[in-house]
Amino acid sequence: MKITRFLNRVATAVVVSLVSVSAGAALIVDNATLDLRGLDGLSATDSNYLIQGIDAFGFNDAPIHVIQSGLTPGSTFNVDGKGNVSSYVNDVTGTISAPLLNYDGSFLGLAGYELTFTFSVNGVNTGFDPLTGIVNFDHTGGMLSLYLDNLSNGGKATPGTGAGYNDGILLATFDVLLVGNDGGSFNTITLDGSDDITFVLTYNLGALQDSFGNALLPGYTLAFSDSNFDADSNNNGLLDETRGGFGCSSTNQTLLNFCAAEDGTVRLATQQIPEPGALSLAALGLLGVGAASRRRKQRQ
Repeated sequence: MKITRFLNRVATAVVVSLVSVSAGAALIVDNATLDLRGLDGLSATDSNYLIQGIDAFGFNDAPIHVIQSGLTPGSTFNVDGKGNVSSYVNDVTGTISAPLLNYDGSFLGLAGYELTFTFSVNGVNTGFDPLTGIVNFDHTGGMLSLYLDNLSNGGKATPGTGAGYNDGILLATFDVLLVGNDGGSFNTITLDGSDDITFVLTYNLGALQDSFGNALLPGYTLAFSDSNFDADSNNNGLLDETRGGFGCSSTNQTLLNFCAAEDGTVRLATQQIPEPGALSLAALGLLGVGAASRRRKQRQ
């Protein structure tokens, strides 16, 4: 009798939990692994290409290009960007040692490598305050691609020209996840801004793994956080950022068409969005457990 009541309570509690996560809550995954062994000509056995305990990627000096249809609410924009991973970070221990990351060439027979990403994000302006000059915006779509490039033969990505950001092998692709409160703002007076974007994994070559070495499946997320962009890097009050090969000169930029430099953090595999079908099946199964236990109780 006590066992059947216990099963009923467990089944009910788990079903309630599953129903709640269908709205967007999910499994938290920390300490991700990046296994680059054997990829793009890298050693298949050397531990320098196996990086564990990753909670985030740091990046800096990432050139972006912004084109807007206007500044008023409802106007749309597109941002194209390119970035280079500068560090691996663990939330507890800090920066993870990775001597071959961004090493241009080879050392004692081991090739240096880089991780680069390109992205294109669409959005809509949601508010503009002419007194403060601040434009607020949300995202409406977009995609990010992550690449690995063996640097033993050179070809390192260069922010100045924008070359070398997508000449490696494709490790993963992500789509913009249109759930939550992602978005940001841009100050048209100080010419800087901030942005948070969450991407959801759509393709994984296998290098992105959980802490047990299992390849992450579609549904895991990658999030830009602490991301800031600056369209006036020399602080002279003018839109004059020119890096990235986007065609922005120091004289042809406007608030509707400008370039900027971005830095911040990329947080890898922090969340998995559950499949609705899987949630329904699990919920039905647990309801069946509860119903069976009730029938046993009635027969006793």
